[in-house]
Amino acid sequence: MKMKTKIALCKMLRLHPQMIGNEITISGNSMVPTLENGEKVKFDSTDKDVKIGDIILYQQFSTHLTVHRVVKTIEQNELKYYVTKGDNNPECDKYLVSSDRVIGKIIGK
Repeated sequence: MKMKTKIALCKMLRLHPQMIGNEITISGNSMVPTLENGEKVKFDSTDKDVKIGDIILYQQFSTHLTVHRVVKTIEQNELKYYVTKGDNNPECDKYLVSSDRVIGKIIGK
């Protein structure tokens, strides 16, 4: 794991005590029925090969972590962005997620 990633994860652990090691507790209903509120899921922070259909953990804003599904990828100026959506949400998220905001991919429960 790269040093920048380790530092970012350490900072997030202080902000998000529900994230321990490579496991996070889902908070909210945006991914129901795939992921339930209060359910613990595992993520892989080393796999950055994100594809449409993957469920990713990413940092949106400075103190907020989100787990949503990738529904589209966009490349602009050699940078990769993802359009995400909660499985239970009627519309896609209103923002793009840059690849450097991705913490990992959800790999199981």
